[in-house]
Amino acid sequence: MSFQSFLREKQYLENVSTNTLRWYRHALNWLPSEHPDETALKDMVIRMREKGLKPTGCNAAIRAINCYLRWSGSAHKVQQLREPKLVMPTFTAEQVKLLIGFKPTTDF
Repeated sequence: MSFQSFLREKQYLENVSTNTLRWYRHALNWLPSEHPDETALKDMVIRMREKGLKPTGCNAAIRAINCYLRWSGSAHKVQQLREPKLVMPTFTAEQVKLLIGFKPTTDF
């Protein structure tokens, strides 16, 4: 079993898009070998972070790598990184009152 077999199955049996195949190829480039052990997988994530990938980018690659690991029958799985939670700003109570109380001044 190899990277090429994995990509061929994804392409011809699962009919994934060209962009998905490109994404798999990019992610698989991070793997040091076709049969990595636990230490190699941890080193891979460290290399990703050292190269400047953000947790979100690492997690995207990790999803593809975990897909390959499942396909290859490996017992290993790479843990996803914790991503910062982005809390979007909301309206204050005063701003909500102004919005609800708004009355247009023009006649239709």
